[in-house]
Amino acid sequence: MMKTKKFLWIDLLSFCNGMVLYAPVAILVRLNKGVSLSWFFYLQAILSFLIFLLEIPSGILTDKIGYKKSLILNQILLCLCKLIFLIGFGITFFLLETIIEAIAATFSSGTIDAYIHSFCDSDNDLYTQEKAKFIAFGSAGFIVSTILFSLLYKRIEINGLIFVSLLFSIVGLIFLSLSPNEIQLMEDRETSVKKVKLLEILKNLNSNLLIFLILNSLIGLSFIIINFMYILKIASSGLSEELITPIILIYTACGLIIPYFFKMTEKYSNKILFRTIEA
Repeated sequence: MMKTKKFLWIDLLSFCNGMVLYAPVAILVRLNKGVSLSWFFYLQAILSFLIFLLEIPSGILTDKIGYKKSLILNQILLCLCKLIFLIGFGITFFLLETIIEAIAATFSSGTIDAYIHSFCDSDNDLYTQEKAKFIAFGSAGFIVSTILFSLLYKRIEINGLIFVSLLFSIVGLIFLSLSPNEIQLMEDRETSVKKVKLLEILKNLNSNLLIFLILNSLIGLSFIIINFMYILKIASSGLSEELITPIILIYTACGLIIPYFFKMTEKYSNKILFRTIEA
C-alpha cells in the first residue's frame, strides 16, 4: 500500500496532461491562427525529425539531472506550448511551438518508465500494474476533456479551452513537484535511460509484441488522418465542431482495448500450445 501511494502524484499528473480540451480541434486552431494546410504537414514532419534527432542528447542530460527533474522540465515545456497556442499567431510562433514540443517529448520518452521502475524494487508485476494505471489516468483525462469540449466549446470558445488546458498543465506541474525523487540504484547510475529503454525493447521483442506495435501505430496514424479529414469536412460544411467528439471517443476506446485484446490472444495461444503438448 505504501508503495502505491508513491505513484499518486504522477497518476494525477497523467490525468492533467490528458485534459487537453482543444485536442479535438487542434488542427483547426493552427489553421485559424495563420498556419496553412501545407505548413501543418511540414510542422508534423519537423516534429518527428526533431524527436528522432534529440532522443539521445536528451537521454544523456536526463542521466545527469535525474528522472524527476527531466519530467519537470518536460512539464514546463508543455505549459509553454499551450501558452504559445493561446497567444501565438502565424508560422513563426507555431514553428517555435513545434521545436519546444519535440524537446518536451524527448525528455518524457522512456523517463517516466524509468521513474516508475525506480520505486518497484525489481518487482515487474508492480511496475506493469503502476504503468498501466498511469496510462489509464491519462486516457481518463483525455476522455473527460473530449466530453467537456462538446459541452464548453460554444460557451468559452477555443481560447477559453486552451486557457483551461494550460491551467491543468500547471496543476500537473504542481502534482509532479510533490512526487518523491526517484530511487537511484548503484548499478544503474552509469547506464543511460535511452540505452536501457532500447535494450529492454530489443530483449523483449517477439512476434506478438512486433505485431502489437505495428498495429497500434497503424491504428493511431489512421485515426489521426480520419480525425483530420473529418474535422475539415465538418468545418467546410458549416456544421458544429462538437460532432468530432464521438469519433474521438471511439478511437480512444480502441486504444484502450488493444492491449487487453493481445493479452487475451496470448492466453488463448498459450492454452492451445499447452493442450497440443499434452496430446
